[in-house]
Order: sequence, then structure tokens, then C-alpha cells
Amino acid sequence: RAKRERLAAEGLKISMASLVLDAFTSALLDVPACNGVYEGDEFVPSEGVHAGVAISTSDGLVVPVLRDCETVDLIARSQRLDALVQRVRAGQLLPDDSVGASVTLSVLSNTRVQSGTPILNAPQVCLLFCGAPISKPVVKDGSVVPGETIHLVSVYDHRVIDGMTGAKFMDALCTYLSA
Repeated sequence: RAKRERLAAEGLKISMASLVLDAFTSALLDVPACNGVYEGDEFVPSEGVHAGVAISTSDGLVVPVLRDCETVDLIARSQRLDALVQRVRAGQLLPDDSVGASVTLSVLSNTRVQSGTPILNAPQVCLLFCGAPISKPVVKDGSVVPGETIHLVSVYDHRVIDGMTGAKFMDALCTYLSA
């Protein structure tokens, strides 16, 4: 929230989903074993971060792909995500818009849902679910203060990603989210 407020002071409106996507992209670059697909009998790493982004519509959930997330900065990625959401909600997706994801991101920041049990979107080897932010007491510098937290759940294909690799990914994600 603090980062969003700093950006808003600069005249930039950045959604929670865009901030999570930014951290997600950086964490995937740090832990590339989480970015790719399992095809046949082997892991095929992705050459770019091609994030399938779950978007709610009146007809249900749609997961179009935001390609090459690593090639642009937060602002450009946020603009691309906003444009993609608008296209989805206007019913203007093309068939190619929903194929080729190397990972999936589901952010429920505009709901009251704080946690969930996501299902891996095969053949991808990683999916991240981000619940709605909640206000609650947190410990900061040894004192209990008002704070805001989000619940993150990741799922993996264990043929590729073991517990330690998954933990490294989540640790990197948390580092980027709190920056």
C-alpha cells in the first residue's frame, strides 16, 4: 500500500494486481525453475515471463497471457495489464491471447477472499494466488502497529519444483513485494 501511495503522489495509479505482477516477474527471473512448462518427460524453461492473468468477467474466469513481462518496467507492465483487462471485459480477446502462458497469476484484491486453494494450470509448473489485502495488527520494529497483509499461495509441479525451490521463489516474491 505504501508503494501505491508513493506512486499516486507522483500521479501514477497502479493497481494491486500490477504491483503483484511486478514482484512476481522479478521473483521468476530470480528462480527460473518456476517459469516454464512440463512437456513430455521434461521441464521446458520459458525464455520470457509470459504470465497468464486470471480476469473475472460476467461469463466467468478468463486467463489471457501478458507476454514478455520481463522486458518492460512497472509502469509499462501496468499499462499493458490494464489494456488487457479492458479487452477481456469488452469481449475483444483473440484466440492467441489465451495460449502460451509460462505461469499463472490470480489476484483477488478486489474481493473479500483472503485465501484459497488454487489448482495448477498444466502444463505450467507454477501458479500464484494472491488474496485480498486485510488490515490487522502487525509487529514492526518491535511494536504492534496497524498494518495490511496479503495471503499468498503458490502451487507447483513437483516433478520440477521441490519444496526448497518453491521456498526460494516465495522468499524472493516477498522481498520484492515489501520493497
